[in-house]
Amino acid sequence: MLAGREKGVAFLDGQGDPEGPGRWSLLGWRPRRNLRWPPGRAGGIEGIRAFLGGRRLEPDPSSPVPFRGGTIGWLGYDLGRDIERLPTRNPVDSRVPEFVLAEYEALLVEDRRDRRLFVTGTCDRAEGPSRLLARQAEAIEVIRAGVTPDAIPGPAADGVAPDITRGEYLRRARDVLDHIGAGDIFQANLAQRFQGRLAVSPRELYRRLRAESPAPYGCFLDLGGPQVLSISPELFLERRGGRVVTHPVKGTQPRGTDPTSDAARRAELEASAKDRAELAMIVDLLRNDLGRVATTGSVRVETAREVVAHPTVFHAHAVVAAELDPAVHAADLLRATFPGGSITGAPKIRAMEILESLEDARRGPYCGAAGWFGHEGDLVLNILIRTIVTDGNDLSFRVGGGIVADSSPEAEYEETLVKARAILRALGAGDA
Repeated sequence: MLAGREKGVAFLDGQGDPEGPGRWSLLGWRPRRNLRWPPGRAGGIEGIRAFLGGRRLEPDPSSPVPFRGGTIGWLGYDLGRDIERLPTRNPVDSRVPEFVLAEYEALLVEDRRDRRLFVTGTCDRAEGPSRLLARQAEAIEVIRAGVTPDAIPGPAADGVAPDITRGEYLRRARDVLDHIGAGDIFQANLAQRFQGRLAVSPRELYRRLRAESPAPYGCFLDLGGPQVLSISPELFLERRGGRVVTHPVKGTQPRGTDPTSDAARRAELEASAKDRAELAMIVDLLRNDLGRVATTGSVRVETAREVVAHPTVFHAHAVVAAELDPAVHAADLLRATFPGGSITGAPKIRAMEILESLEDARRGPYCGAAGWFGHEGDLVLNILIRTIVTDGNDLSFRVGGGIVADSSPEAEYEETLVKARAILRALGAGDA
């Protein structure tokens, strides 16, 4: 309901296990200020630093919510060009900002585990609390008046199709294997893009997405420019005080149709030497990235590999953690780690160069990140996979596969289709 009548809506949608990362959801609207960074403009990381500013709240361990106020937004994959020098084969899309950030005064915070709703927020001392209290009163009225709109029948999109053929994807995958054989890289995450025309509102499409495949790091962001709708299962960065963690995902198997086939699919992923090697490479990459800003000797692999069940697929993931000095700003952490290694390849920069030579358009939000930056310095950002971008009636999404030395191009292509299925079903386009 709120997303239908308000501008600047940010919904960070925790779903899945309420005892785990799906515990919290955040809703903000009518941001106090926002920043849309122009496409192709340099200096984005420093723009983020200036917009976020320094710490405005002291950490409060007794707070019942993880986010008391701050900024919500998304960062496009091509923000990485602000960090490293990359080729520019694909032109800038003038419709898509590099990133969009919005600062919110009042927010609704849902605790799905304890079934509680909180109204929270911050205000500047110069303004006093009256404006904030008015916004919080607004939020309470939203809760009281809230209703779930009726479902809209029919497909959510028309003409949804990939922009390259199966044969072309296989050719590009073989090019990646040639680079691996030549020693240029160990791995690259090659994607293909689907495009179509939206037949319902973005908010209706998002309701269908989350019904089809609820995810712990989902989001609906309508902050100006294109809308970003994600059912991401992957955590990019979470910072709480001095601790930062990342959960790279590598390895996918579709869920089975019954308990026996489901267990067989899980066992197949657990036993996959190829997927195990792929994840190990990315864990090493992320250890190095975090090591650029972590306190000496603090980087550690807390979980080397674990297979996790999601509504439509199994994924293998790891947990890498480190300690940070309080002086390390969120912009410093982004400069050290962005974009996430699990969706680029290893070595990261050479993999990004090769992907630029093989893919036909800049990625935009896809494989960037979305989430929140708190006034006390904490943050939670996902990896923007399983993500639809809408702009007017146009929509697009991408799906990729991590290619390593013993990859089969055909199997990698099929893996991209497995990842696309939940989105295609939500769109009413059937299975790939």
